[in-house]
Amino acid sequence: MNVVRFDEALKRAIEFVDKRKGELGEPIVLVRDLYGRIRIAIRKRPDLPTNGLEAIGKALREQLGAFGPGTDPFLFGEDLVDPSAIFDSRDLVPVDPTRRSLLLLDRRLVGGDWLRAPTPTKPTAPPRATLFGIKGGVGRSTALSLWAWSLARENRKVLVIDLDLESPGITGTLFPTGTRPAYGVVDWLVEDAVDQADDDLIANMLRKSPVADTLPGDVWVVPAGGIDETSYLSKLSRAYFETRAGDRHDSFAARLNRLTGAVEAHVSPDVVLIDSRAGLHDIAAAAITQLGAFSFLFAANTGQTWKAYRLLFEAWRSHSASTGISRDTIQMVAALVPETNREAYINLFRDSAYGLFSDTLYVQAKPAQDYTFNYDLNDEDVPHNGIPIIWNRAFQEFELFNLQQPFETGLIDACFGSFFKKANALLFGEAAN
Repeated sequence: MNVVRFDEALKRAIEFVDKRKGELGEPIVLVRDLYGRIRIAIRKRPDLPTNGLEAIGKALREQLGAFGPGTDPFLFGEDLVDPSAIFDSRDLVPVDPTRRSLLLLDRRLVGGDWLRAPTPTKPTAPPRATLFGIKGGVGRSTALSLWAWSLARENRKVLVIDLDLESPGITGTLFPTGTRPAYGVVDWLVEDAVDQADDDLIANMLRKSPVADTLPGDVWVVPAGGIDETSYLSKLSRAYFETRAGDRHDSFAARLNRLTGAVEAHVSPDVVLIDSRAGLHDIAAAAITQLGAFSFLFAANTGQTWKAYRLLFEAWRSHSASTGISRDTIQMVAALVPETNREAYINLFRDSAYGLFSDTLYVQAKPAQDYTFNYDLNDEDVPHNGIPIIWNRAFQEFELFNLQQPFETGLIDACFGSFFKKANALLFGEAAN
């Protein structure tokens, strides 16, 4: 028996409807369920006899094998209670960017936000920045805490949100043990699910970090969890739910967006820094594509790192018309630049990043495709040219709230100064030199 695998099933379904679009009509939506089984959705029932539809359904099942549609291969809009849930879904994507008459609606249990159109698509006020790494251990959280400190040194009010819910750590850099707020992000998500995310909860999720006590600005922090850790795992297991309230249906990403807006309204910050979960996780998907944030993508120059980023970028490329990934949303960061042979490392990093971008996101721009962008290898102010952060052993056991002046201040600027300047330029439009 010829087994049809997951990857082959969608290709076969596309070929199948292409040959029968004259009979079925257009547009057509391929609906792939949580198990990967594919059905055909059409707004209006085609003018075919019952046995003709049955024959098409049987042929589709034979083509797709275990990923076929079962006993009911068709979804007709006129028979559905809410046809807009399929035909007007924001998760619809063309099977390729040049074809609008054949669409895919992929039902996912997790990971859907990676391929959804960004919301909001316009720059937020205050500006938001997400710091993300496809792999852990690249100094992302350290860079975020030091950037927050640097911004407070420049008399800015900074809001830090720890969305690394499954491996929270930045709060420990910004607060001495036992001093963080009573509640955190997981508390808000649990309380919001039962409509109890009130102003009192918000107020008790926020606290100023002592790292800015002697600085002209402030660093406000929302931790992943509050001071009482006994029920953290119980809350975390309930944090990712989608919620319904009346006519409103909120995805996990939409809930994080409401959370971010609520704490922004309470603090009125100049800038919001978001520490994202590493890897291809729903938190990272929301933080990068759904919060209107500029995303700094941290990487070490290793084959494993670039291979992991390629998985993500290939997905973006295949859905580029809907995701809106652009020059205005992402920037690579060359993390862990060694203390010796820096120039060689940075050049190799740039070459690797350029190869990735060229194969995936860099394409020749056309007037009708304003989501595309392209650059040369040696261009400077471009996404693939990673902002360098110098590795130093001193930051392995570093506690920012115990900062020793002036030696450590100079060390911070030496290792992270380029990142501070370039990140500020990208986020605020300031000069980078």
